[in-house]
Amino acid sequence: MHILNGDSAANSFRQAFHLQRGEVLICRDILSCGFLDTFVDLEPWRSQRLGHWDEMCKQHGFQPPEWQDPALRDLYQCMYELEHAETINIWVGRALSDQLLLAFIVYLFKFYNWDTSKLCVYQYHQAEKITVLGLGLLNPEEIIRLKPQPFSLGAKEIDFCIEAWNSITQPIPEQLMALLAEETTCLPNLKRALRNYLYRYPSIDNGLSYIDSVILRHTQSHAPNTARIIGYTLAHDMNPQNTENIHELDTVGDLYLFSRLKKMAQDSLNNSLLTAHPLDKPLRETRSEITEFGKSVLNGKHNVVTFNGINDVIGGVELIAGPGEQTWYRNGERLIFGEGRI
Repeated sequence: MHILNGDSAANSFRQAFHLQRGEVLICRDILSCGFLDTFVDLEPWRSQRLGHWDEMCKQHGFQPPEWQDPALRDLYQCMYELEHAETINIWVGRALSDQLLLAFIVYLFKFYNWDTSKLCVYQYHQAEKITVLGLGLLNPEEIIRLKPQPFSLGAKEIDFCIEAWNSITQPIPEQLMALLAEETTCLPNLKRALRNYLYRYPSIDNGLSYIDSVILRHTQSHAPNTARIIGYTLAHDMNPQNTENIHELDTVGDLYLFSRLKKMAQDSLNNSLLTAHPLDKPLRETRSEITEFGKSVLNGKHNVVTFNGINDVIGGVELIAGPGEQTWYRNGERLIFGEGRI
């Protein structure tokens, strides 16, 4: 049995190896987005995750996925097959969403005491100096040509996956910080991708997450065309020459970015960073502009959390604080609990 992240990856993969639909399971849940609660039972956890995506799709004019159709081979609907397959091949790129899929599968197997020895990983890396973020970015010929050597997961790799999953589902980020501080060569792609969680936190300087700051910059440059703003944001960090860049690993998709844009334009905020009209229409029907307050935040003159407070989720952490109240901030690559600087 083969597991892949997303329909695009699965479709190219089936074409590449001439596989039947029943030989592939697809994870359609982008695990790097939305609240990740502590896992105690599959059904309520699955219900919460799928409900998150259904609600987000309805709010922002996207078509919700058909999670329940058995023919679609959704991972969450095929637990029996996952448990009883002779071998499980996990095919991943370097993106955070792919690496979290790997950690989740391992955690799931250990949680239910399934046989982890049948897990096998195919980890893609580079394609002509371009980072392979996910198999959905490769055509069938490239999937075959760049096919990596598989590796099994030993005790250290299993433990690291479980530690990684636990660290991002905790209600405070201290376990994640401890994990990232560890000196280890175990599963380096997973550890590198997890650093992106730090940049989901508000900067101590202006209160913006990295993604929100990129959306604001492209709104300033490409307003009022929201589709263009989102498109440039998606492509913002695709620089194959910068091998130190980790931001390209945080692939979140247009739905998530559009929801972030509209969140910054809410009328309920004390000071909106953007305007988006109309707020109840799909992406291509929405016109967006940066506000004067948004410009001042982007230029480092104000801290948006100090003015507006914050209501956000990052993995298992819920950031809820009023204007001027303490919360978790990112300072460089450290997370600190306190007040913003401005």
